[in-house]
Amino acid sequence: MPLAQIRGQAASIDLISRALQSNQLPSAWLFVGPPSVGKRLTAQLIAQTLNCKIYQGIDACGQCDPCRQIEVGNFADVELIEPSGQNIRMEQIQEALRWMQYRPERSHYRVLILDEADRMNRESANAFLKTLEEPPPQTTIILLTTSPMLLLETILSRCQQIRFQPLSPEILTDLLAEKTNLANDERNWLMKQGMGSVRLDLVKDVQGLRELQSQWGLWIQQIGASEMIEILPRCQEWSSTKDLTWERLLDWLETWLRDLAWLLHELPETELLNQDQLPALRKCLQRYSSESVLALYEAVLEVRHNIARNANKTLQLEGLWLRLKHLQEA
Repeated sequence: MPLAQIRGQAASIDLISRALQSNQLPSAWLFVGPPSVGKRLTAQLIAQTLNCKIYQGIDACGQCDPCRQIEVGNFADVELIEPSGQNIRMEQIQEALRWMQYRPERSHYRVLILDEADRMNRESANAFLKTLEEPPPQTTIILLTTSPMLLLETILSRCQQIRFQPLSPEILTDLLAEKTNLANDERNWLMKQGMGSVRLDLVKDVQGLRELQSQWGLWIQQIGASEMIEILPRCQEWSSTKDLTWERLLDWLETWLRDLAWLLHELPETELLNQDQLPALRKCLQRYSSESVLALYEAVLEVRHNIARNANKTLQLEGLWLRLKHLQEA
C-alpha cells in the first residue's frame, strides 16, 4: 500500500515522502494526533518502504516478502512496542534497546515503532532517552502519541514531530461504510463519537453504549443524593470491565461538555455530537456556566492523566462525579 493512500493526512504524508525519497531520515519521528487517524498505519508503511524489494526506499509495494511480513508483524528488522497493561514497562524498553544494538538481518534499516509512547513511566522514558541521544546506525525510531504533553521534554526535543489531523466527516463516512455493516443511523452516531477518529473499537456494541450514554445523560441532568447512591458503586464496575467502560465515560463527558459549550454560545444545534440527547443537554444548560464547563473539561483531562500514571481508576471516577455534583450546586 503506497503512503499516498493514507487518507486525510496529505501534508504529513508529503513531509514523510520527501524525507524518504531524499534519504534524509531523522533518527526519530514523533507522530502526534488523535487516535485512529492513520499514525500507526503510516509507521508500518514507512517500515515497508525502507525494506521494500520492489521500490527500494521510495514507497511500499505491499506485495514483496518484506512488505507482507511487516504487515502481519513477522519481520525480524521491525519491532512494535505497545503498552503491556497500563504502561510500557521498563523490561520492554530494555529488550527493545538490546534489539536495536544488532545490525539489520534482512534489510538496510531496523525500525522501532513505539505506540502510545506517552505510556512510558519515568524510569523507562529515561532509559529510552539515552538511545535517542545516540541512536544506533541504520535504525529509525517512530514514536506515536495522542498526548505529547505527557512525554519528557528531552524526548520531544530529540524527535521530528509530524502532526496528524482529525479526519473529515466525508472520509469518516467512507471508512465506516467500508469497514462496518452498521446502519446509517449507527454510522452517523459512531462518526460523531469519534470526533475525527475512526472508532472501530466501538462497533461491536453500539446499541449497548448508546443505552449507557442515555443513562449517564439522565444522571448528569441533576446529580442529587439518590443519583450518587447509584453512581458511586457503578464507578468500581466501570473501572474493572475489560471493554474499558471508564474510558468510554471520559470520552462521552468530553463530547457532552463540548455540546454544552456549543449551546451556551448559541451555536447551531445541528452540529451537536449528542443530538439524540438534546432534551437532556437543554436541561443541563440551567445548571452549568461557561466557567464550570471549562473547569469540568480540565477535570476530565486531569483524570485521564492520573489514570495514565496508574492512579486508582475507581477513586478518580468517583471524584469526577462528585466534582460534577459540586459544580451543579455552585
